[in-house]
Amino acid sequence: MSRRGAAGARLAVVAALALAGCSDAEIAPGPGPSAPSPEPRTTLHPDAGAADAEGRQDVALGEAATILDDEGEPVGTVTLLEVDREFECDGEFAEPPANDGFIGLRFEVTTPASEEYASDLAFGETYLSGYDTAGEFLADEYGTGYLCAEDAIGPFYPAGETETGWIVLDASDELAAVATESDRRHDLYWQWRLDD
Repeated sequence: MSRRGAAGARLAVVAALALAGCSDAEIAPGPGPSAPSPEPRTTLHPDAGAADAEGRQDVALGEAATILDDEGEPVGTVTLLEVDREFECDGEFAEPPANDGFIGLRFEVTTPASEEYASDLAFGETYLSGYDTAGEFLADEYGTGYLCAEDAIGPFYPAGETETGWIVLDASDELAAVATESDRRHDLYWQWRLDD
């Protein structure tokens, strides 16, 4: 089509719209490219709901949380047994808290009998992140807590064993939940709410 023919065709379309009582302002734009719908977060535990927008999924006191490696293989389970918000240090080299006080978390950690996976399980105070009641990240919460408990556990665990002991956080009073990485493939985290 020539330039003159194309211009005439455009003029005919504009004239038709004008005769129909339409103006440029009334022409609705066609559908543009839509953003893809976000995929639901992977569920970490078959009996639990999906993780929240930050990838954290709640696990209850006394419930075992499975930790997976990069291949999706289990490297162990961790179970929070007890929370002591007024933990009194009994470690030989204990120091005063750098924050508001010590919070003791008594965990049971179980590793599979296979040496292949047990070496991948690392779990201790430096592997936990703290959050306030609004879900906002708090600064590192371990402070001098690692020196606090005589019956401390972690951060590495031998194969085929179950260990029970304390992980102590030198924490602010705002600490409401802690989370640990659960699945290194998807940035998903187990979360324990400390006041539940």
